[in-house]
Amino acid sequence: MSIKAVLMAGGKGTRLRPITYSIPKPLVPIAGRPCIGYSLDAYKRAGISDVIITTGYKFEALINGVLEYKDANQNILFSVEKEPAGTAGGVKLVSRFIDDTFIVGSGDVLADFNIKKILEYHKKVNSKFTIVLAEVEDPTQMGIVEMKEGKISKFLEKPSKEEIFSNEVNAGIYVIEPEILDEIPDGIQFDF
Repeated sequence: MSIKAVLMAGGKGTRLRPITYSIPKPLVPIAGRPCIGYSLDAYKRAGISDVIITTGYKFEALINGVLEYKDANQNILFSVEKEPAGTAGGVKLVSRFIDDTFIVGSGDVLADFNIKKILEYHKKVNSKFTIVLAEVEDPTQMGIVEMKEGKISKFLEKPSKEEIFSNEVNAGIYVIEPEILDEIPDGIQFDF
């Protein structure tokens, strides 16, 4: 089985302005390497060499930056969205390149997740769609979740302080079986 990774890197990075007026958020340097480099390195450590990057905003700079950074053994395919397709919509656009279990991540996530263990868990529980969760102190800028019996029972994107019911958040990493792509509508902006 050859697992592929899809990295979402099409956002405008509005919360990092004015920096992102000149550089796409996934290329913003963190401790000497581009933010997206942390994800590329994590996939490499997990033995994933085929990566599809969905992009839109400042795509030329992103493509050049990734090609300059990537490992020689990584195969990178870029999908440039003419119009924002959303997180799920962007993945749907590359579905013809996906024929097995795959992992989706955000090109701006800085986290030290063990990708191999995430993939093993997904297979062990025989899931079609696995969302990686993380605990944070202030979840107001993220999507919070409530769990019941190992499944998400409630989800709220960017809650106000009064709406917080959990500190568990969507970490922006998903493991997906390809048949889930059939559930994503064509031609409209759609998010996971």
